[in-house]
Amino acid sequence: DKKVLLIEADFYSGTLPLLLNFKPQASLMEALETSEMLDDRSWPTMVTNSHGVDILAAWGPRTAGQDSPLNFDRLLGFAKKRYDIVIVDLPEVVDRVTEAVSYHSKNMFVVSTPEPICMEVARRRLRQLEARGTKASARRVILNRVLQHPATVEVEEYEKVMSGKIAAVLPNDYAVIQESIAGTSSVSLD
Repeated sequence: DKKVLLIEADFYSGTLPLLLNFKPQASLMEALETSEMLDDRSWPTMVTNSHGVDILAAWGPRTAGQDSPLNFDRLLGFAKKRYDIVIVDLPEVVDRVTEAVSYHSKNMFVVSTPEPICMEVARRRLRQLEARGTKASARRVILNRVLQHPATVEVEEYEKVMSGKIAAVLPNDYAVIQESIAGTSSVSLD
C-alpha cells in the first residue's frame, strides 16, 4: 500500500530493465540533468512502472557517467515529497554521490555474502560510509546467499566479524531466484 520509487544509481552495471523486462522511458542521467526543473508533469516521463514500483533506471535512451551530488540532492528532495519509500541502488564504490544519498537516508545497507573476503570488503564499505558522514544508526548489513536456514545463523558472530549491525539474513535459493527472473513466479516472503 506504499508508493515506492527505485532509483538504479549504478551507471556501470545497471541491469533492472533486463531483469524486469522493460524499456526505460528515460534514464537517471536525464532526470539528474533536469533535476532543477522536475515537476509533476515531467516526472511521469522519467520513470517506468514495473510490478507496482516506479523505477528510474540507470540505462535508458541517454546514459553517461557520474553526475553532480547537487543534482542527486535535488532529485532525492523531489522524490521524497512524492513517494512513501525511495530506494537507491548504489554502485559498490563509495563516492560523492553516495554522500549525497546518505544525507537523505534513514538506512544505508551494504549487501554481502558470508565468505570471509566479501565480509572484509563489506566492513571496508561500512568504514567508508562512516568517513562520509553516514550516521551509525543508518549503517547496516544485509547478509545474502546464506547456505544454512536464516533462523539458525549466528547473527551476533557475523556482526562481530563485520563490525556492523546485521539487518537481514537472506537464504541462498538459486532455483527460486532463477524462476523469478524468468518471470514464472515471485519470490516468496518465506
